[in-house]
Parts: sequence; structure tokens; C-alpha cells
Amino acid sequence: MEAAARPRLVRAVRLRHDRVRDRWMLLGPERGFVLQGSALAIVRLCDGSRTLDEIAGTLAAAATATASDVAAEVRAFVADLEARGLLEAAS
Repeated sequence: MEAAARPRLVRAVRLRHDRVRDRWMLLGPERGFVLQGSALAIVRLCDGSRTLDEIAGTLAAAATATASDVAAEVRAFVADLEARGLLEAAS
């Protein structure tokens, strides 16, 4: 996904909080992923309104890190979710 892309969850995927186990889950058809830490922060920002660079900048500001340091992690994680069919670029 390009740096200018605006990632969002695909239609059949939902971010849900499991109250019983007190954890966040990314739920897709016939599969689920537990999210925590930076993975959860990235997915929460993937709403189709921000570019990958804006997401990295937001996370870097919150962590007092440079955007370039965070950008590589964000791009790799988003690419993995896109390859799994969980994220897409907003149109």
C-alpha cells in the first residue's frame, strides 16, 4: 500500500472488544486476531480518513518518536493485514 493510501477495514471485518477476556479482537470471516499495543493503535487509526504517513505521524507524536522510525512499522503491519484480506485502501 502506498504512503498516500488511506487504509480501512474491509466490509466483513470488525474491531471488537471481548468483554469476557478484556481484549481487543480483529474479527474477519472464519478467523480472529487478538490485538494489543501498537497493532491495536494502528488498526484504530485505519478508518479511511488518514494516509499511512498521517497514521505514522500520529503514533510517533504519541510515542515521542520520529515519524520515519514509526513509518516502517506501520507500513509493514498494514501490508500484512492487506495481504490477509483485512484492510483495503479507501476509495
